[in-house]
Amino acid sequence: AVCAVAHDYTPAEPQKAPILLKGGTLHTASHGELANSDLLFIDGIITAIGQNLTLPPQAEVIDVTGMHVYPGLIAPSTTLGLIELGAARATDDQDEVGSMNPEVKAHIAYNPDSEILPTVRSNGITTALIVPQGDLMAGQSSLLNLDGWTWEDCQEKLSVALHISWPSAGISAGFFGFAQPADEQIKAQKAQEQAIYTIFESAEAYRAAKQGNPSGTLVDLRLESMLSLLDGTMPAIVAANDKRQMERAMAFADRFKVRLI
Repeated sequence: AVCAVAHDYTPAEPQKAPILLKGGTLHTASHGELANSDLLFIDGIITAIGQNLTLPPQAEVIDVTGMHVYPGLIAPSTTLGLIELGAARATDDQDEVGSMNPEVKAHIAYNPDSEILPTVRSNGITTALIVPQGDLMAGQSSLLNLDGWTWEDCQEKLSVALHISWPSAGISAGFFGFAQPADEQIKAQKAQEQAIYTIFESAEAYRAAKQGNPSGTLVDLRLESMLSLLDGTMPAIVAANDKRQMERAMAFADRFKVRLI
């Protein structure tokens, strides 16, 4: 016999009966802070907020007087579920090999069984944008609910954006003054920028080929994943910390008509 060993984390079951949170301070997204108010939710959906609400049959009442009730918080950029232990390489799936990975999708590597997730949820974070890491073009992020058996259970929105780290625009002195000569750094930066332009130009050519000859164009998964960027349905989230980087990223977005964040 073989024993399967796992932790005791089990995703929550669907709500079975109406629940009223009574007498708390509610922090709402649309109506500010509501003191001494009740909140009713049925089948996992908020149906009423106010005072002296009419209770449906078999409703469970939880007195939260003196407590604060918040909506679930969203972690806007995180590697939750992509890494468990930094010292254990087998549990670290943040970064794909190579520097140009537009086809990488974070939810494919997401581990809903992570021991970290229950701790994060207990601190009020119920949803997170899971972002792949890496050089230049890391891949596509996904918005996931942090409670589920699989990424299919957890999905709120898949392939939210493509993440690009714009090449540095400054000259580094390195540690203790040891660094590449300035002209070599500038040459490397230009080569990285050109690599981004080249793959987008290839994607444009691939789109044109598919439009001209749909059945005769071989599928390229890397370029296929970029078509939603070119048609504007998916934005690019670009990391840029320097004014020159930002200007170059905006020029790039104008050139390819990419929605830029």
